[in-house]
Amino acid sequence: MISSQENRTDRRRSAREDARRSRKLTKTAAALGAALAISTGISAPAMAADLNAGQIAQNAYLTTENVITITDELGRTRIALLAPLGSALPGGLVPAFTTSTSSTTENLGILGIIQEATGMLVAVPDTGHVPGIPALAGLGTLPAQLLLGEQLIDPLLGLGTANLQVAAAAGLLQLINPATGVANGLAAVTQTAGGDKITQQAGQLTGIPSIDTALDFVGGTKTSSAWNGTFDWPPAGISSQTWITQDKLTVDSIGSEEIKDKFYANLNTPDPLTVQKGQTKCVVSGFGCLNPANWKWVPNTDAQGNPVYAVTYDPNSAVASALSLLDNVDVQGFSIIKREAGSAYTLPLDGSAGWLTGVTQVIVPGTDGAPDKVSSVPIMAAGLASPGGLFAVGGQYSPGIVTNGPQSIQSVLGSRSSSFSIPAVGFGIERTSILESFYIGPDGFIRDSGWTIAMIKIGDTTIPVIYSLGSINFGPHGIGFTGPSIFGIGLPGFQIGTTPPGAGASTGGLLGGIGGIDIPNSITVLDPKLLFDALGITAPTGLGLDDPIGLLRKVEAVLSPLFTQHVTPTASQVSQALADAATDIVNAGSEAVTEASTTLVGVTEEIADRVEEATAPADTTLTTGRHALDESGYIGRHRAADDPDSSAATTYSDESPSSSSGESGSSETSGGGESSGSDSSGGGESSGGGESSGSGESSGSGESSGGSESSGSGESSGSGESSGGSESSGSGESSDSSTSSGGGESSGSSSSDE
Repeated sequence: MISSQENRTDRRRSAREDARRSRKLTKTAAALGAALAISTGISAPAMAADLNAGQIAQNAYLTTENVITITDELGRTRIALLAPLGSALPGGLVPAFTTSTSSTTENLGILGIIQEATGMLVAVPDTGHVPGIPALAGLGTLPAQLLLGEQLIDPLLGLGTANLQVAAAAGLLQLINPATGVANGLAAVTQTAGGDKITQQAGQLTGIPSIDTALDFVGGTKTSSAWNGTFDWPPAGISSQTWITQDKLTVDSIGSEEIKDKFYANLNTPDPLTVQKGQTKCVVSGFGCLNPANWKWVPNTDAQGNPVYAVTYDPNSAVASALSLLDNVDVQGFSIIKREAGSAYTLPLDGSAGWLTGVTQVIVPGTDGAPDKVSSVPIMAAGLASPGGLFAVGGQYSPGIVTNGPQSIQSVLGSRSSSFSIPAVGFGIERTSILESFYIGPDGFIRDSGWTIAMIKIGDTTIPVIYSLGSINFGPHGIGFTGPSIFGIGLPGFQIGTTPPGAGASTGGLLGGIGGIDIPNSITVLDPKLLFDALGITAPTGLGLDDPIGLLRKVEAVLSPLFTQHVTPTASQVSQALADAATDIVNAGSEAVTEASTTLVGVTEEIADRVEEATAPADTTLTTGRHALDESGYIGRHRAADDPDSSAATTYSDESPSSSSGESGSSETSGGGESSGSDSSGGGESSGGGESSGSGESSGSGESSGGSESSGSGESSGSGESSGGSESSGSGESSDSSTSSGGGESSGSSSSDE
């Protein structure tokens, strides 16, 4: 029999061991949380610095404009360096390169804004030139882009209402001059009848805008720019086309006072209708009034005997009354940016390759101190079909709608597709994932793999597989995962603490709370206990191993409070500083990249100019590239369409203010052999040292030929020669330049505005 003293000793020893185990577990959990926070840089809810999303988007736009210019300048340099080799070596040995740029800008009314906005949101970047892209690729890209339009509903409704008010105000202004004529006429009749005398007639209102002109007061602009380059080396059987395009639709925020100022800018200040008060009276009494000579006009006087004057009609008051319709007008501005870069390669033995990256972005500036709302749908694709048809591989990825909070980024409706095939053995696999999502913010990280549909082809047999890899989350508040699944049957997950509480908030209600993060990764969870019970397996240890899920839940119940109490405070404090630093780096880095690209524009242009001067013949003139946009106030560009034969063409069309067929801008051809522009005039055939002759009816370098119709106010400039039929309307600017070089027979670049 054990004595009471021994029992007390055992209990004390057991209590001390339990306390030591608890302290070790607490220290381990705290160390885990601190290491997790340091490695990920995820911060606590307190915000010390915010992502300047609107400025970052603007910097990205300016940087892309500079990249277009830099790429063109580098192309000019390469062409100039190869020109002497092309003249000295036999035709075809030197690769042929071309480079060209184009830019336009145009003003749009409300209908044009709606049309362009719809076109930019509906158009999904074309990946038809990328080999190996599965048929289901991009399944979620179009819905994601369309959901971006949800942010534009209120701005567009406000813009439409403002246009109606502006049109009504302009219509009332048109009625003021007829009313002035009526007022002057009535005053003249009154004066003839012996009443008040007119001392000053009401003046006519001038500078009244037409309704169409007035609607431009609350319109927008579309700017676009593009670079296109080609490479052709017939001896190696290699050719390529590369392009960069960028469109931006902008509607500026404007209020009632600003709109009124636009009306008043051209209106004069007409004189009011002024009369002297008085009437015709008989100046005698009795029968003398029968004599018309005794009737005289007698002015009214005030108490001091001064004549009385009065304004009976003032056109300026009518102007103020008409423009009062604009009171409380407040147009919320917005921007849509669509950019794309890609290449299509032709390889020997029917091989091909291609890549593409693009983004559609909606920016709604914040009001009353609120941050800007920036939502983007990026897309990336690449693929290769090997020469000889040995294999083909390709993939496409879009994170879906990417939104941001003060210190967070979230995506929903992501999609991913890939394929690999070996035609010779009849093997291939295609895989498409949908409903992917991620979140990274001050309170943690979540990555959800969504659902994947895989098709495995072996000979004539196709095996479908539907599965999910589950999700993972970690951060200062907890760590865990949801188990993978196949055909909807999943494994259990595990969670210590809680998932990041801020996930879903950065969408700003964009999807009404529906996103990839909220969608389960399995239809039902496989419970191993059911399997054990069916097989009659019992746990000999008695530790509950026959119920793994129940055991996991017990472990969660023990560890979660410890994590929250001991890990979360330390991890949050450490990661907050890292998150603030990361936010500052992102904001400053965006500015630094833009400044660096602006500097490179000047450097590359100077290099291109010097190389061209050193290598070009005396009678040869090469085009000069575009300059970088000034960051304080840029002039937008309007993209020219790609070669219609190229698969690089953007899928949506827009009415641009100018279009040209064939090679536009300045074109220089050098090198041995024969080089011809595609659908161009004035280029003709060139050989050796810069001697050129036109074919057919053409215009020489620096001249322009072809049918052209234009209306409105616009300016178009190009260096060199331009030909083809074009139609231009509206107000805008456009410029084009192109340079080509190489030996042998090669095809020049072709660009046209859609």
